[in-house]
Amino acid sequence: MVGTAGSLPRQDSLLRRLQQQPPGQERVYTLYEYGESLLPDNIPLANKYMMDGLTLSIQLGSKKGIADFTGYYLHIQQLRGDNLAALFMLHHALKVYASIADTAGLIAANNKLGNIYLRIDNHVAAANHFNTTRLLAACRNDSFLLYSIQNELAAIHISDGQHKEGFREAWSAWRYFARNHINRGMASALLNMGDATSRLQMPETAALFFDAVIQIGRRTGDSTYVLDALLHHGESLAAGGFSAQALKQYAQAYDISQHYPVPDYLLSIQAGYANALFQTGHYTAAASMIQQAIGLSKLYVAGDELQHAFLAASEIAQALGKPAAALQWRKEYEHVHDSLRNLNTGSIVQQLQLQYNIEKNDHLITHASLLAAQENILFQRYNLWGIIIIVILTIIITGLLFYRWKLIQQARLKLMQLQAEEHNSNIRLLSAMIAGEEQARIFLSKALHENVGSMISAAKAEILALQAGQAALPGPGAYHETMDMLDNAAVEVRKTAQMLMPEILSRQGLAAALGFYCRNFQHSRKLSFTYYCSGESQRYKASYELSVYRIVQELISQILRHSRATAAQMQLTLQPGSVTISLEDNGIGFQHQPSLQDAVCYRNLLLRIKAFYGVFSLDTSRERGTSVYITFQVNDSYVIV
Repeated sequence: MVGTAGSLPRQDSLLRRLQQQPPGQERVYTLYEYGESLLPDNIPLANKYMMDGLTLSIQLGSKKGIADFTGYYLHIQQLRGDNLAALFMLHHALKVYASIADTAGLIAANNKLGNIYLRIDNHVAAANHFNTTRLLAACRNDSFLLYSIQNELAAIHISDGQHKEGFREAWSAWRYFARNHINRGMASALLNMGDATSRLQMPETAALFFDAVIQIGRRTGDSTYVLDALLHHGESLAAGGFSAQALKQYAQAYDISQHYPVPDYLLSIQAGYANALFQTGHYTAAASMIQQAIGLSKLYVAGDELQHAFLAASEIAQALGKPAAALQWRKEYEHVHDSLRNLNTGSIVQQLQLQYNIEKNDHLITHASLLAAQENILFQRYNLWGIIIIVILTIIITGLLFYRWKLIQQARLKLMQLQAEEHNSNIRLLSAMIAGEEQARIFLSKALHENVGSMISAAKAEILALQAGQAALPGPGAYHETMDMLDNAAVEVRKTAQMLMPEILSRQGLAAALGFYCRNFQHSRKLSFTYYCSGESQRYKASYELSVYRIVQELISQILRHSRATAAQMQLTLQPGSVTISLEDNGIGFQHQPSLQDAVCYRNLLLRIKAFYGVFSLDTSRERGTSVYITFQVNDSYVIV
């Protein structure tokens, strides 16, 4: 039941069929299906087409068409929260299906009745209708339906506090669906097992079941599996008092719903997300989210969800210190609550008027179910020993499979731990290597600056002394040439020392040091270099700034050595929590030099970036040159406050 852009081709196809079909049974079901395709976006128009189909069924005298109307119209009643009216109509449908001996219709109606009673927390009635459905399915040897109903009963037992029994039923259903590769059934059973283990105070095990549902969704490309798992996990965490963890689940579900809108899930996501935000003290965000839920409830005319949203909005406004707004939301809640109560009261009166007929219909169904049960008992007596052996083998196989599953899970956990330890070991090794290189650079920088630089200065002073004391020295041209060579040597020594350990980095920080380094290329005849810096400048720990500086230095040296570029530019973007570097040139690109991509320096560069939680992206071509993008996620431990 969706009314998104993805259903537009189906709507167009159904509309063309309506324009061509004459009045008849086929047109009835086309009207029903077209009305259903309009939900939930256009409830009034969907209501009109479904009512047109019902009118045509009455004119044709089609009892089945009249009874089948209830199954389609149930979607509108669910959106409006009118559960009692839905029960009233479905009990009527049961009577019609019984009169025409439509077993498939009886199965569908009983199944839907069970789901509605489960939704309004009448578990006894829900279990009765599910058991009736199971008996009818047994008569037809419909294994899929049998295990589907068993999974529904598991949900009831879990809700009633019979967690272990519910888990066993869900586990049995999952085994059947897994053998037959039925993804929807597997996911539903896994959700029940997750709910059961969560209520048994086993949150880690519950998380495994919910993650398994998410994996089914990713494997099949169906986001509804992922949303089901996140919603169930969030509800179980919230019920267990883990509000912060529940908030993460709802936040993920909300992000997915923004990229892949699924209207049936939006109300539940927004309401649950708002509650989690409220429980964790994010009152302003909770108020914004509940406003979205209110707007969507009004759009879909979802009365039950709307009254709960108004009540939540009142509580959030009270927490924000807005008593006037809280009072207004409370009045809205009471108005909708009273309206729904009056509507439900009218439905109850209608339901009581036909209670006798409903009970009579239930008696007929129960009688047919008892006959089928008696036949099954006779069959079981003839095959008693065979059934006992099968049961024993099933128990043994189930135990072995469960034991094997536990071993697999333990092996996976051990593998994940080993991978994590290996990753941490690599990072420590790389950090030690970087630290060693920096110590060597610092030593070499000091040696160049203090020893070689001082020796050049001393030599220059001696030559000046000789010039002053000896008139017979070579001509001024040779003298000045020698002095220029000494000056150039001193400048080069200072530049090399600055590149090895720039003082500006320790004094003014990363942005200023990179700017100074890039400006050294402005007078180069081979390369024109442009530097930009944006964002709020801030200081990081010296080791972090030096590591990022070395990474950029290595990238620029690659441009000078291999790219054959004549122009390049770099942009540094500083933001809270991240540092982004983009470097572009007009050279020949990497794909024309395959040896560079496998070089040790290139691999070491990637390891350095990864060690500081960086993401590296490379775009290269002969016509457009090379573009490099690096984004570092900056931990709070690196920032100097």
